Amino acid sequence: MRISFESFAIGLNSFGRVQPDPQWSIRPHSHLNHEIHFVTEGRGCNLLERGELDFYPDIVYVAPPHEIHEQHSDKTMPLGLYYALFVLEMPERREPFPRIYAPHRFLASDLASIQRRMGESSVSGRMAAFLQLGELICRAIEPYLEPAPLVRGREEPQPPMVKANDVLAKAIAYIQNRFLHNPSVQEVAGAVHVSERHLSRLFREQLGVSAHEVTQRERFQWAAAELAHSASPVQEIAERLGFTSMAYFSQWFKRFTGLAPTEYRGKRARLERR
Repeated sequence: MRISFESFAIGLNSFGRVQPDPQWSIRPHSHLNHEIHFVTEGRGCNLLERGELDFYPDIVYVAPPHEIHEQHSDKTMPLGLYYALFVLEMPERREPFPRIYAPHRFLASDLASIQRRMGESSVSGRMAAFLQLGELICRAIEPYLEPAPLVRGREEPQPPMVKANDVLAKAIAYIQNRFLHNPSVQEVAGAVHVSERHLSRLFREQLGVSAHEVTQRERFQWAAAELAHSASPVQEIAERLGFTSMAYFSQWFKRFTGLAPTEYRGKRARLERR
């Protein structure tokens, strides 16, 4: 089913759910089209060819076409998620977006309702489910689409007001693009044209975390991926993140895993040799 929006269209191919199970894992795979994941419960990890992403409730992950990824559930907190495959149609002048991995507010009950309606015998029930799913996907990806270039002599109309979710999506995108130099909340707020106080309130109210926490999580995930999948010296990784003290970098990294960077690298190497 194809659903048209103002500046793009979504063609929905399939939709399903992965039930929480401590044993489940999905081998490395890719798709010809986009795949979106709505994480609803538990914890797990999403392994890429380079890097690793944590999966936890209220995370949305969109894999672009041909991106190889695999997922594994935490054995003590089984992972549950919904997924959908879709074709994204945009005007030629728009650039397709890369991977999306960010906190996003959605209701698990809405996804359960979509799954239930898709099993109905009535055409109207299934159509309503597809429309609802299309709206959920639209809200997740729209803030990340690059605006079309201006036509000479004409100004691009500006929306009368900026929605909270738009501000959050742009703030998260800014953090994801600049996390190596550890942007402050003030810098992020300035980049999305809101006050520092307003941005902090949006993060707390909408996502339950601070902008600072999101930044540090991005920095940690990059550091963990470098330690696990590269031969870069620990000191070089610390310096790229702006740490001038190895002791402070070790203390900072240990807050996330309970392990020092060298201990984490050794543990990952032993796991991969099994």
